[in-house]
Amino acid sequence: HQTHHVSSSMIIQGQNAELTAMAKTVGLPLAMSVCAFLKGEIQLTGLHIPTHPSIYIPILKSLAAEGIQFHEVAYQLD
Repeated sequence: HQTHHVSSSMIIQGQNAELTAMAKTVGLPLAMSVCAFLKGEIQLTGLHIPTHPSIYIPILKSLAAEGIQFHEVAYQLD
């Protein structure tokens, strides 16, 4: 059994006082998830944290389309 470490990072800057980095990284994913739910792309009901693939996969794709992406690096630990 090998152990590994994954480092995920994202760097984003706001555009102005209204389109802040916080608005992009908090408000935008929330709005995208509501739209995906209303379109039937997310079929879960009730309250869920976004660790279920049916939630995070479409949201990450939508974020990437807006230029918001994560950079991941995996390290093998000995």
